[in-house]
This record gives sequence, structure tokens and C-alpha cells, in this order.
Amino acid sequence: MTHLLQILYALSGIVALSAGGFQLAKLLKHKNSDDFNFGTWLMWAITQTITTTYAIVVVGDPLYIGVSGGWAAFYIVMSVLIVHYSSSPAALFTTRPRPVPVEVTHVAAPPHDSLL
Repeated sequence: MTHLLQILYALSGIVALSAGGFQLAKLLKHKNSDDFNFGTWLMWAITQTITTTYAIVVVGDPLYIGVSGGWAAFYIVMSVLIVHYSSSPAALFTTRPRPVPVEVTHVAAPPHDSLL
């Protein structure tokens, strides 16, 4: 049972990190990080680095260290690239609501008695 869990844990780590690659690809393709929340990515980088340190110092399991280290590296790379591709330093710590396009497809006519 332990061996099966190790295999599943390794596979889930690989799949999840691979899925994160889409975020990295988006950032590298558009070279603009204004859609990414720097504070969130930085928090993930810090907490995952702490988790990796715990895995190394306390747990000592190579698989756990590898998966945690992979996530820490991913979050650190993303955080650095978000800073690098930011349009301005202020954009890193603010969120700007994006305008939502509204399409009007039908306008209801007022009731007949309101025309009088």
C-alpha cells in the first residue's frame, strides 16, 4: 500500500506541476503579468519554501522533498517573472478591475400606458 501511495503522490505532483506550466507559458507568451496577483504567488513561494525546508530537515523523504521542491521552484520562478513582466511596480500590489463587456441583445419596449 505504501508503494502505491508513493507512485500516486509522484504522479499527482507531476500532473499538477505540468498543469501549472500553462500559467508559465501564458506569462512567457504575453510578456505581461498584470493579470497575475503577485502577492498570491509570493505567498505560495514563501510557504512552499518553508514546506520544502521542513521536508528536508524534519521528514527526510526524498519523494516529498522532490515534489515540494518542484513546487517551490515553480512559485519562485513565477514570482520573479511576474515582477519582471510587470507594467509598473505599483501594478504588483494593486488589483485593477477589468471592464466587463456588456452586450445588449434585446431592449424591452415600455408598457403602452406609460407612453401617455
